[in-house]
Amino acid sequence: MIRFEYIDASILVKPFLPERDSDSARSLLAETRQPIASNLARLEVIATLNRAAGSGRLRPHTLLAALATFDEQWTRMGQLSMDAVQHHTIQVCSRRKLRAADAIHLGSCLHLRSLGAEVVLLCADQELLAAAKAEGFDCRTP
Repeated sequence: MIRFEYIDASILVKPFLPERDSDSARSLLAETRQPIASNLARLEVIATLNRAAGSGRLRPHTLLAALATFDEQWTRMGQLSMDAVQHHTIQVCSRRKLRAADAIHLGSCLHLRSLGAEVVLLCADQELLAAAKAEGFDCRTP
């Protein structure tokens, strides 16, 4: 059975922002063997980094370096289209009261599991973690 580490945006963005658990997130990401994420995560990371630069949390040259590094990392990850996981996302919306983005991430995990994969969720969002655990997923957090 193939094992994927599904990574949501809350983990992908942490190495680029000065937060208390940024180093832990970096370590968690470095340990992945089969990382995969929804294409939504890419949009979330890019938007979050740009917002951080707009608010002064990141300097312009740091933003450019972070975006370049993230783009390079993204090319080494498996990627799920939102169309591919729509069925599972709609189902999870009726069972769990999640924000749309979190529902897409959990729907992605459910999609992978329906294909016979073992899925470990790497996440720092408490609501998504609780819902994923309720669905029977193994979860890792920094």
